[in-house]
Amino acid sequence: MKTIATTFLAAGLLAAAGPTWAEDVREVRDAAPDARIEFSAVTGDFTVIGHEAAEFVLEGRLGDDVEELVIEGDSDNWRIELEPVEGNFEWGSNHRSSELTLYVPRGSDLELQTVSGDMTVRDLSGPALEVESVSGDLELSAIDSAEIDIQTVSGDVTTEAVTGEESDYESVSGDLSIRGARGRIDVEAVSGHVDLEATEVSDFESETVSGDLKARLSPRPGATLSLSSHSGSLELLLAVSDTPRIRAETYSGRIESDFGEVEDAGFGPGASLRVDGGSGAVEVEAQTFSGSLTIRRAD
Repeated sequence: MKTIATTFLAAGLLAAAGPTWAEDVREVRDAAPDARIEFSAVTGDFTVIGHEAAEFVLEGRLGDDVEELVIEGDSDNWRIELEPVEGNFEWGSNHRSSELTLYVPRGSDLELQTVSGDMTVRDLSGPALEVESVSGDLELSAIDSAEIDIQTVSGDVTTEAVTGEESDYESVSGDLSIRGARGRIDVEAVSGHVDLEATEVSDFESETVSGDLKARLSPRPGATLSLSSHSGSLELLLAVSDTPRIRAETYSGRIESDFGEVEDAGFGPGASLRVDGGSGAVEVEAQTFSGSLTIRRAD
């Protein structure tokens, strides 16, 4: 999984730029139904909405910490960037941050980047959605993209009806609340809790540090589920009809399971669980270093 980038791609044929001072803007450009659109911004509230028109529309207010609004590209590939004021910007009581809404073709291939700004994204069905955020919350809903890649530092992520055959979530110092995922799902979280519900899961992998994870999964036959935690509990709820194959252990924590018999360590506080499923059974591997492990059959 990638680490959060600080560079933005730049290439294009058309440019629009100018000074700003908390001004209202409305920019409209033709955009192909599957256009590649990159948007990057700092400080403010941003909303990205898919629509049916073959154009993008950027409207709202630019903050007084924005030096330039840069728009460059063509109908197949656009870059939109809010360039911040360089140097030591003086934050006063009358400071106004950006409040912008970006409408894009529903099938766009999107890359979104924010620093110190909250973002809401909804109503998309393009081939890919990539969001990178530092110091801001993300809310995503009604998104059906083939690939989803979400990376955050110091911010919470909430998703509702966000599906994709491949989904990657990476969070540092923030909670993840994920609803409606499917297919292959990869979750990495440091110093934050994870609450996830997913269906038609083919492959699930999670790594958490200093945070609890609760996952309610409806796996496909033969799916592979791998969970690992350091300093946090794991709770796995499985919607399965057959007995899964399970290999689980804790180094310092108890195991509770609806499947098989838990074996306590002969010495120390750890425990292990070993269950042999039938042909085509879902495979579960789980371990915690310091935390409890619960595996239940979902109601």
